[in-house]
Amino acid sequence: TMSGEAKLPAILKHLEAFLDDPLSGKILVFCHHRSVMESLARFLVQRGQECIRIDGQTPSKERHSRVQHFQSGSHCRVALLAITAAGIALTLTAASTVFFAELFWTPASLLQAEDRAHRIGQTSTVKVTYFLAKGTVDELLWPLVRQKMKLLGEIVEGSKDLDFAAATEETNSEVFGGFGTSSNNNS
Repeated sequence: TMSGEAKLPAILKHLEAFLDDPLSGKILVFCHHRSVMESLARFLVQRGQECIRIDGQTPSKERHSRVQHFQSGSHCRVALLAITAAGIALTLTAASTVFFAELFWTPASLLQAEDRAHRIGQTSTVKVTYFLAKGTVDELLWPLVRQKMKLLGEIVEGSKDLDFAAATEETNSEVFGGFGTSSNNNS
């Protein structure tokens, strides 16, 4: 969780900027650790921002109603999602922005999570941002994850054209992000 907590100031800044723009639409925020998800949930409550949350403690029969609320609720702009609990079998095409607050060891899990927004019915370009922290396991993990993603053949021109680049976060020089925009061919 050290990596996730180190990134919170940058993630909150970007999430706040996203929410301050009424035209930015809806966003999926994926986390791995409960403490990071709790911090993000507290931030959203303080803002009065409605959101859904799906993690390992969410009963499976409740997940569908939460997804429906996110997909159709005009005031619900944020979905806080655990990578492992919400990374498969959910359609969240109402979102055109995806933040990964934390990395996961399995690139396939990250790609599956991204695919929640890349489903049949998605009509928008989906912007995906991975937040990474210098001086943490992210620095070791990110190159391996990126390499494995490419090896998996999931990122190919014309399908998911992701451009991964390191960028220094202005407010916290210890945080950098991998940014990418991917088009959807499922429409």
